[in-house]
Amino acid sequence: MTTPPESHSASSCYLLEYSIGPGATPLGYVYAAGELSSLKEMFEKDEGYGYQPFLDYHVMLCGAVLHLWVVQRGTIVGGFDVRPYLRTGDPGWDRTLARVIELQERNEADERAEEIWEDVGTVIEDADWEAARTLPLLGKVFELHDQITAASDAAEDAEVQLEVIREGDEELPSAGPLLKLDWRTVAELAPSLQPPVLASGWLEVTWADDPIWVEDSYICDRPYYDSSSSISLHFGWNDLINGDDYPEKGESLPA
Repeated sequence: MTTPPESHSASSCYLLEYSIGPGATPLGYVYAAGELSSLKEMFEKDEGYGYQPFLDYHVMLCGAVLHLWVVQRGTIVGGFDVRPYLRTGDPGWDRTLARVIELQERNEADERAEEIWEDVGTVIEDADWEAARTLPLLGKVFELHDQITAASDAAEDAEVQLEVIREGDEELPSAGPLLKLDWRTVAELAPSLQPPVLASGWLEVTWADDPIWVEDSYICDRPYYDSSSSISLHFGWNDLINGDDYPEKGESLPA
């Protein structure tokens, strides 16, 4: 792990948090850059660190946080969930993915939602980490459950078809799409940064007086979640759990 210097900048930047809360596969990645184009390059490269080929599994089954934080002159002032802007290249699959993410926010006291999630989760788990290839079948699962919920004439047949799916008799595609963020939409939603903007080196990030809470966020769940404490981050990829971190490809960690 690289030790941060004693002095830090109070720069403005975007932080992309890609994390999973405590559990079997905790993850605490934070990408820091003053330009969204740099953030995109860091997140999408596949170097064996940083961007994970298991993004679809993490988002669809593990409830991963994918959140863009906005830092103005060293203070986190806002941000938004970017999971709704994940794209597969197929509009129908995009709608199914959106329903999977929405279902993760269900009230656990809602028995009907729990029944649907049980079927959704089983299909994803049976795909051996390749969650995205289940999207065509998950679209069918949602359609059948919609028929049951609406108590339509097809409800009885829908239950029969769901039983076939539960038994694992439906064949899945050999491969699925790679989830990609719609960075154009993200850029339209992200506010402009106040100078100075982070281009390299380290920065010290603090919370505003009224900090924002994001459920299951690793950043929010850390001890520095208040305006009197801070966290040191550097331009590039930061691993907040393991302490291992790397700069943008081709650069050395700043001194």
